[in-house]
Formats: sequence, C-alpha cells, structure tokens
Amino acid sequence: MKIVVGYEGSKACLSALKLAVTYAKAFKAAVMVVNSQVGGEDSPEEKIIEARKQLSFAEELFAKNQVACETHLLVRGNMPGEDIVRFAQEQKADHIIVGIKRLSRVGKLVFGSNARYVVLNAHCPVVTTR
Repeated sequence: MKIVVGYEGSKACLSALKLAVTYAKAFKAAVMVVNSQVGGEDSPEEKIIEARKQLSFAEELFAKNQVACETHLLVRGNMPGEDIVRFAQEQKADHIIVGIKRLSRVGKLVFGSNARYVVLNAHCPVVTTR
C-alpha cells in the first residue's frame, strides 16, 4: 500500500502526518510526504527553505515512530491540490491523507480549495483530518 500525505506545516497537516504514521504501521504502507510550492521555479528562496524544514520535520516524526517515509518538494508551479493529485497518480498511490482546517458552516461545505480539489479529483480514496 502507498500513502501520499500533503504537508505544509499547519496543525491540520500535522494531524494528517500522525494519521499516516498510524496507517503505515497498521497496513505496512509506504508513505510519501509532499509539499507543493505554487510559484514553481520562481518560488522565493525563503519559501523553499521553509518547505525543506517542514519536510525534515516530517522525516523526524516518522523516524521517531520507526516508520519509513520519503519526502518530496514539488516545485512545478501548480496549486497544491493539483500537485498532490498528480503526484499520487504518478506514484500509483492507494490513499491520500490531507489535513483540513476547522471552518465556518459554509467553509465546511467546501473545505479549503486545495483539500476540496484533492477530494473531488483524486483517483483513490482520500482521508481528511483536522
């Protein structure tokens, strides 16, 4: 089993990482943690550095829990939701896990634009957590 997790440093995404650890242990799954930069190759250096720090944090969390993971910084110029869906398709992932923020009643209907895109366009089941 292959699991793709979108991670950008938020509390909701931290919940997604923790859930991925649980799933990986239960299903002996391979985990790929991705961070997507909207600006593509024109992304400011400080955003790239911060994204790498976030991915390093994810690696440490998985290592601490004795779960192997790969991290991927996607700098393709796509929106994060689109990047996550495409990456999951390319990797033939079995599940995607994304964090969602607690929103208003209207916000709950549409999630965030990235999470909504993933839920509506993924080729595989999507688990959301907050």
